[in-house]
Amino acid sequence: MAKLHLEIITPERVVLSEDVDVIVIPAVEGEVTILPEHIPLFTRVKPGEIKYIKEKNEKFMAVQEGFLEVLNDKVNILTNYAVRSE
Repeated sequence: MAKLHLEIITPERVVLSEDVDVIVIPAVEGEVTILPEHIPLFTRVKPGEIKYIKEKNEKFMAVQEGFLEVLNDKVNILTNYAVRSE
């Protein structure tokens, strides 16, 4: 199965860099689900919870506002702050 490479980046560091199956993101237009082979996309991210699924395991991260870029199965989220739910 195709994968997406997800990177969540804050001004201080790369918080997450993993290959995942599905990503659900709170965007200003509403909740956006990103699957492999998604069309290119650039949008603003609302503060909230990002859910990503890796090998049937759901994981969560809280983020502040920022930007989302999807290009060639690579997903970048640039935000001021992000923290894992663990």
